[in-house]
Amino acid sequence: NPSNEAYIDDVKGNFPTGYTAIEEIKADDAENAVYLINMGKELYTGAVAQGSVVTGGDSRGWMKVQIVRSGEGYKIKYAELGATTHKEITVAKNAAYNYNFVSLKNNKEVFIQPEKKKWDLCFSVFTNVIAGAGSYIYADFVTHNNIGGAGAYEVVVNSGSGVEAYNNFKASDIDPFKLVYNDQRIIGANWRNPVGANGLEVYGNRFYIIKDATGYYFKLRFTRLTSVQGERGFPQFEYKPL
Repeated sequence: NPSNEAYIDDVKGNFPTGYTAIEEIKADDAENAVYLINMGKELYTGAVAQGSVVTGGDSRGWMKVQIVRSGEGYKIKYAELGATTHKEITVAKNAAYNYNFVSLKNNKEVFIQPEKKKWDLCFSVFTNVIAGAGSYIYADFVTHNNIGGAGAYEVVVNSGSGVEAYNNFKASDIDPFKLVYNDQRIIGANWRNPVGANGLEVYGNRFYIIKDATGYYFKLRFTRLTSVQGERGFPQFEYKPL
């Protein structure tokens, strides 16, 4: 449903210029709306058919949330929908990280990402948008740390061997104008085909150029989508500094 795109953050991850489902936090507490937060799914713990994937277990339920400013940070007021009292968590800004993370279920701040300059790629279940169809959950999704200064672009080999093209690619072949910094989904799900004629497969005709936050270039190609036993969740890739 395309209308559900309004309830998720900008999937490009191009913050702070991109939009979020929650509006800017105003200085006047009374101007900050109360939001209903769908907390998503628990981790699935049941059996999964070989080669298949389950992106979530039971629902975590809903919370009602109001966020207000608190000094140089924020105060999060939250409660279950039927509650008449609420809990509070105060979050201080930390310039070393892209984000601060909070678990409403566990009533505390949690650390998810490394410091902003200390990671390049993230493998995750991801809520993306399909044009005309709305939000959609992807497994095997790869984002790059665009907020932390990393850039990426895809090289598609139209003829010949993708492996040979990857092996022959050298620093002088880099096109810095192709690097994308305003969209974290350049690798995304483009590297694999979960419904191929031969079953689960990695596309062999493409690889990726990564520039990390410190200015180093790498080439990267994916070699497996599954473990040797055929289980999803064990991607394999190789990379080389340029």
